[in-house]
Amino acid sequence: MSLIFRNAKIITESDVINPGYLIVDENGYIKNIGVDNKKDSFSNEIDLQRKYLAPGFIDIHTHGGHGYDVMDGNVKAIDKISQFHLQNGVTGFLATTLTAPLQDLKQVSKVISEYMENNETNLLGVHLEGPFVNPDKRGAQNREHIISPKVEIIKELKEKLQDQLKIISMAPEKDTNYEVIEWATKKNITISAAHTNASFEDIINASKKGLSHGTHLFNGMSGIHHRKPGAALGLLMHPDITLELILDGYHLHPGIVNMVLELKGVDNIALVSDSIRASCLSEGDYDLGGLRITIKNGKALTENGNLAGSIVTLPRALKNFIEITDCPLYEAIKTISLTPAKILGLDKQRGSLEKGKRADAVVLNDKLGVEKTIIKGKILSG
Repeated sequence: MSLIFRNAKIITESDVINPGYLIVDENGYIKNIGVDNKKDSFSNEIDLQRKYLAPGFIDIHTHGGHGYDVMDGNVKAIDKISQFHLQNGVTGFLATTLTAPLQDLKQVSKVISEYMENNETNLLGVHLEGPFVNPDKRGAQNREHIISPKVEIIKELKEKLQDQLKIISMAPEKDTNYEVIEWATKKNITISAAHTNASFEDIINASKKGLSHGTHLFNGMSGIHHRKPGAALGLLMHPDITLELILDGYHLHPGIVNMVLELKGVDNIALVSDSIRASCLSEGDYDLGGLRITIKNGKALTENGNLAGSIVTLPRALKNFIEITDCPLYEAIKTISLTPAKILGLDKQRGSLEKGKRADAVVLNDKLGVEKTIIKGKILSG
């Protein structure tokens, strides 16, 4: 039986339909969408009382939340992280690793693969952050476990994950002849520059072999100097490279955010949480990949003062983005829905509310707080 959400402010790619309706078919896909004339009534309808109905959020970089971390390496942790994201409107996320011993990464890969096989979930796959990073730009990555990128290692991890390995964040300058970048790109894995001391030229050369993304722009990478432009400028200036931004009020200055929007547009920006286990918990000390971090005043720091992920949620990041840039809601929402879906090659089925796509959506109040999270037409949170 079809389900109808009506009397909603429906956020589409180009506008807000107000009031609007959305019909979900028996398979959980969008059957129709349009202006709600309120003339007809249906037995299986939900009146959203003029609240926003937005495409479900997609977080392509998250380590955990609510006391759990992907690197815990067990089903309970993955399940709790999944629930944490559902509560925040996230209908798709990538479980993101940290620099760790290879045996730990293999164990995590095994657990995630089995979890995805046995559960219909909002988990979309794995984002491998580390261990192929530059020690000089390691940030909160554990130096003890940093190694050079090798195709053989990626093959081992992919053997466990198959198509679930979606993104590899790495330092491209550490990849001899860009062999890993070229091999992974041919396997439809997105290669992202991260924790890198690459030069402008390194980024351009790596992009010719398949580098197509930049992890938490400006953080954990060589910055911009007028005589020695680094990785950040190479990523910014390349027309086909997409970028992650962490908008927690600490990682980026508002002026930088506006500059990035001006240069790249919402179609090339993915807001990410980079959330850690301490997200939505009280201040204090926590573990992150074997390092002690401290949460104070909304900021996560290592003992030597480096930022260590964040405790921001995607709804909060969206609000920050709009407050900083004055970007219209229907445009801003793309940074946490359609753009990340495109990065993952999933935009034919996810990322926007369109006829024929999955009915993955989130109900938001006027303050953009999450009230309900919907996956394939089923309300799973709220």
